[in-house]
Amino acid sequence: MRRFGGHLSALPERFPVLLSNLLVLLVAPLGGMLSALWPMGPHAHGPGLGDKFLSMDGLLYQNIALTGYRSQLIGSAQDHNIAFFPLYPLITRGVSLLLGSNGPWVFILPGLLFGLGSNYLFYRLAKQILPQTSAAWATLFFALWPACCFLFMGYATGLANLCALLSLHHYINGRRLRAAIWCGVGTAAAPALVFFAAGLCGDAGYEWLRDKLPLAKVPRLILFGLLSVGGLIGFMIFQLIKFHNPIAFVVVQQAWAQHTEDFSQHLMNLLSIDWYLVVFVFVQHAVEGILHGNLLATAEGRNSIDVAFQYMFDWLVFWASLAAIGIATRRFPKKPLVWTGACIWLGYLWFNVTGIGYFFNAIRLLYPVVVVFLLLGSWSVKHRILGYALLALSMMLATLEMSLVLAGYDVL
Repeated sequence: MRRFGGHLSALPERFPVLLSNLLVLLVAPLGGMLSALWPMGPHAHGPGLGDKFLSMDGLLYQNIALTGYRSQLIGSAQDHNIAFFPLYPLITRGVSLLLGSNGPWVFILPGLLFGLGSNYLFYRLAKQILPQTSAAWATLFFALWPACCFLFMGYATGLANLCALLSLHHYINGRRLRAAIWCGVGTAAAPALVFFAAGLCGDAGYEWLRDKLPLAKVPRLILFGLLSVGGLIGFMIFQLIKFHNPIAFVVVQQAWAQHTEDFSQHLMNLLSIDWYLVVFVFVQHAVEGILHGNLLATAEGRNSIDVAFQYMFDWLVFWASLAAIGIATRRFPKKPLVWTGACIWLGYLWFNVTGIGYFFNAIRLLYPVVVVFLLLGSWSVKHRILGYALLALSMMLATLEMSLVLAGYDVL
């Protein structure tokens, strides 16, 4: 293993990508074997393997692809499917029509292929920033990030990563128009890309101020900004036409949660130290439930233990990502990496952490903060044993998350 780690740079050019993708594909069967050890959770469904993989938000993406967006803004979760961005359902709808099938794999495989392709794009980007061996390590960490389980669940995660990496690659190489277009495409796939776009616009604006560029450049900056959120603009126009409200996707999220979050509430939570420590209340409740056995007796009780674990996991990822962004400001000369990571982190802080979402979905929504993986790759070359340990831990956590999905538990 030491020789392998020390000579990644001497291996064939695409070996790190092939190895990364192979290990990602291995997560699914390993997760399946591990899931057999768990009692069934409250969201267990089937009967086929594809039905087990396609779960949670993946079912809502499938619903959009098959039936379109609902016109009513109250009722069940499926009546709120306008809360989900349209690009991935459009793609899977096209695949469904092309193949003449509505089977679950039709709605899973495109996302998985996008995810595997994003591993290749990450490696290309990492090689521009790090030595090849470090880039290979970073790619393995990116591919085996525990959120890779969502690639098998019919989510837009792989598509969002693909668009973000294409945009960042073009931006760093001076192809600003292509960068804006790909970022704009991504904003039709996932809200995290809107904050990614803010990071690119922030970097472009800072560059204009720093270099004291002429006012004649301002229209180009405005065009860049509009293109970088082009998918979101298109989605809002669609909502205006269909629902007579360009932000219907925001309205239904509030209705879904049956709670309206105003600015003052967000601000109070943002400034409250206690708010960030509530996660430990969930953990305490879970530990007490395990010790006394009352939460282990039912599927919902076991799921509450799982949710406490997810909260704690996301809490750690949230703060680790902030630390990585801080270190990256000194470590990496390419500042778009920092701008995009910081804006995604701040967007997650304001719209999730300080609201009803709390620390849900950090491993997935902070996935495009690429500096985390670049730093892990860089450190692993210098500290091999730690690198192997962290990589093994990441794959074990990804396998655990996959097993919980297949067993019918929440993965957030």
